[in-house]
Amino acid sequence: MLIRIAEYFSVRKRAHDLEILHRLLAPESTFRLLDVGGGAGAATERFSRGCGEVTVLEPNRKKLAVGRKRRPAQRFQEGQGESIPSPDEYFDRVVAVVALHHAADQAQVLREMYWPNCHRLAVRVCSRAESDGSAVIHKDPP
Repeated sequence: MLIRIAEYFSVRKRAHDLEILHRLLAPESTFRLLDVGGGAGAATERFSRGCGEVTVLEPNRKKLAVGRKRRPAQRFQEGQGESIPSPDEYFDRVVAVVALHHAADQAQVLREMYWPNCHRLAVRVCSRAESDGSAVIHKDPP
C-alpha cells in the first residue's frame, strides 16, 4: 500500500514533466521502451503511452510485485542499471526518471543505457538533497 501511495504522489508531482517526456520520446507502436529504475511503473504508464513494448527494470522486489499486479501490460524485470540484462540494441527508447541518483555507479548506468541503436535516451537527474529534477539529458540520433 505504501508503494502505491508514494507512486501516486510522485506521479502527481511530476505530471507536467512526464507529459514533456512523453513528447520527447515520440512513442510509436513499434517502439520498445526500457525504464531503468521505474519502480512499480506508475510514471512509466504515463510517458510510455503509444509504445508497443514497455519494460521496467527495477531492483526492488516489492515494487516489482506491485507493478506486475497493477500493470500487466508492462513487463517487469528485476535488475539494476549498472548491468542491464537485455541484449544490446534491443530497445528503441531508454529512460531513467528520478532513478539515476540511486545508482552506486552512475557513469556505468549511462554506459549501459547508451546503445548505438537506441534512438532516444532520456535521463532526469536529481541531486541527493532534492526531490525534484535538476537536469535532463536527451539524446537524439546523430
